[in-house]
Amino acid sequence: MNLKKLTNKYFADFEKKNTFNLNNSFQKNILLIDSGRAIKGNKKVLNFNKQIFKKNKIIKIKILSQAFDISKNISFSYIKVILDKKSYNIVDLIEFSKKSKIKKIIAFINLK
Repeated sequence: MNLKKLTNKYFADFEKKNTFNLNNSFQKNILLIDSGRAIKGNKKVLNFNKQIFKKNKIIKIKILSQAFDISKNISFSYIKVILDKKSYNIVDLIEFSKKSKIKKIIAFINLK
């Protein structure tokens, strides 16, 4: 499993608002923890993403730094996300299943 490739594909699909590919990359019982809220389940996480896509015409993601824990199938990415004209620094912890599906995303967002 190439964690870097899987992680960067997720970011590319998110940036392109490709819900089909995102849906295929998520495990059925995926858990997303974002800004203090927890969302569980493939459909709920996808709907959350669709809301972001609908609210923001432009989404850009720049990877600033990454680290990987191969023994636990986890990637850590420090990214800059631009939603329309607002910029956010985010650390994403993404955990993958043995079948290379995303099973957990924890987003640490600097809202300043």
